[in-house]
Amino acid sequence: MDTFVRSNYYLKALKTKLINEGSDTIRLLLMRTGFVFSKVNHARLINIRTNTTAIALVWDAVDSSVSRATGSFVTDGFVPGNLCTSDDTSNPGPLTIATVAADKITFEEAVVNSSATKTLSSDDELLTGHGYTQNNKGTGTVTVTQDDTYHRVDSTFPTVDFLATSDSIGPTPGAILYDVTADVIIGMLAFNAEKTAANAEHIYIGNGTIRGE
Repeated sequence: MDTFVRSNYYLKALKTKLINEGSDTIRLLLMRTGFVFSKVNHARLINIRTNTTAIALVWDAVDSSVSRATGSFVTDGFVPGNLCTSDDTSNPGPLTIATVAADKITFEEAVVNSSATKTLSSDDELLTGHGYTQNNKGTGTVTVTQDDTYHRVDSTFPTVDFLATSDSIGPTPGAILYDVTADVIIGMLAFNAEKTAANAEHIYIGNGTIRGE
């Protein structure tokens, strides 16, 4: 059975009137294979896809880390679990983040010693191609209704269709629901198993409802 988990930041956004599901632009983002959603860490788009721009990066094989002297990995948006790549040919990745501090990231995989002005990037969304485009698929109009029988408020959007072309889409473990207007990750619909749509096949997310109780 598919399950939906809301982000903590989304709940804060509701309380602070940052988000209006009835009028905001909301999209569905299919995630890369192996992605695990965190209701604590995944708050904004930069927590899924970000980069440092070109800065002095120091890689240390002893503790599988990369460090910086200026700026902040946290401010850039990196979070544990991000899948990272680099244009440092000694450490191209992919590398999975284990821990993040302002000046240091440690990885689950080994790295080699290196020091150069390079860019570290993360991207946990499916790559653009074969009928899928990153951060592009809108939900359509979201209808917000008050249910006085069950004492809840539902936000419902129509069926969203991802059609594979030329090759397959996926595998993907689920879809992030993202409020573009407010830059808020609402949450993730996790499929009961990773899904792949072969050429000319579809991944449907049907009649989705965010329920507030």
